[in-house]
Amino acid sequence: FKISTTKLMLKNEYIDILEKYFPKNAILPASELLEKNPVKLFLTFPRKTKKGTFVFTPGKALKITLNRDLKPEEMLLVFLHEMAHSLTFKQYGRRIKPHGVEWQTNFLSLIDQYIGNGGFSAKAAKVLTACYFTPAPRYRPNCRYLRDYFYPEAKEKSYLHQLSEKEKFTIVKQPNKQFILDRKSTRLNSSHIPLS
Repeated sequence: FKISTTKLMLKNEYIDILEKYFPKNAILPASELLEKNPVKLFLTFPRKTKKGTFVFTPGKALKITLNRDLKPEEMLLVFLHEMAHSLTFKQYGRRIKPHGVEWQTNFLSLIDQYIGNGGFSAKAAKVLTACYFTPAPRYRPNCRYLRDYFYPEAKEKSYLHQLSEKEKFTIVKQPNKQFILDRKSTRLNSSHIPLS
């Protein structure tokens, strides 16, 4: 599914498309953002390694992809992340770091705008404020509050560095196999053990 946003698209056309994927209060501001900053927007099948991308190809329109299976507020957050890349690219070109100070400034500004205009729910706004504006504005890509908000079921999951020596565990991709943690020097090793 592709949304090619050109200067010829009207705000109503953006709204018709975005209302299927975005939180209700974010639809109008997002359509205005797209109207002012045209990009080709693609809603893709779910990808495990990324939720969205910003792509620049010389001689072609700027492109943003978003996984179509995201929850509405997560879709908005990823959209703003990728739009910040687009805005930053238009301002500075390719001579800056992808998540450098310039991008962070644009991203945090967009987040602040959408918190202020009610684009995010009160609960999401509180989580975003805790992640990005407390104690001071700063991009924190792995903020656990965000993970816990969007994926409360992930609280049950652990990471290898959180497990004790010789502790048994399973992994998502092989739920029928059980492993035991063996820490040797600086490496984490695991051995398969039969399920009991």
